[in-house]
Amino acid sequence: MNGDRRPGSSRTVLRQGRFVGSSLARSSRGARRSRASKDASGGGAEGDARRHDSVGCPLLPSSPPPPVMLPPVALPYDRGGAMLNYTWTCRCCGQPQEGLPLAWGSPTPGPYDALPDGERESRAVINADCCIIDDREFYIRGLIVLPIIGRPEDFQWIVWCSVSEDDYQRLGESWDDPDRARTAPVVTWLASALSSYEPGTLGLKAMLHVRDPGLAPLVELEPTDHPLAVEQREVSPSPT
Repeated sequence: MNGDRRPGSSRTVLRQGRFVGSSLARSSRGARRSRASKDASGGGAEGDARRHDSVGCPLLPSSPPPPVMLPPVALPYDRGGAMLNYTWTCRCCGQPQEGLPLAWGSPTPGPYDALPDGERESRAVINADCCIIDDREFYIRGLIVLPIIGRPEDFQWIVWCSVSEDDYQRLGESWDDPDRARTAPVVTWLASALSSYEPGTLGLKAMLHVRDPGLAPLVELEPTDHPLAVEQREVSPSPT
């Protein structure tokens, strides 16, 4: 993939423009082209036993967590104790980790996964925070935060969100601004399929709230009757 393939193209902006040096698009310094790792249900999965507010090099468990951990959940003492003793291996560093992974989601946007293997490198550019496909589809990675009932920790769904080209450029221009949290939220649609929900989560409308540098944006779902939106609305405060 050539960063200067077409002057003024969106891919050029991602690789060489205002985003260079920011965590939103380090692709000019070697963007990774991820291959989604699949869990038993066919969806991507990744987790971190700690909070996963920043989106950098995540800790990836080598196996999915116990199904009883799906949020929001109240755990009896004995069951919760067993879950908190859960151990897993990080796919990044290969080191064993202890504690229940509390951040799960898709490593890549659904539309990226749908590209034929032989076309991904020529049609898309992706890093830990953003993705562009065919110079006309724009995605940013964010978090849906759900408190765990009866525990101080939060559970985080790591999701990819589709945004307009104008909003993508606007977010990129302020991405390294220390005051970027003042950026107005943008309309977005989920581009991640979370297998725990029926109906599915692809295409759910939301608002993307940018936070301070180093923190992944928060995703606030439209208040519908979808199970994920209900969970977020009933147990989570709205982003401020």
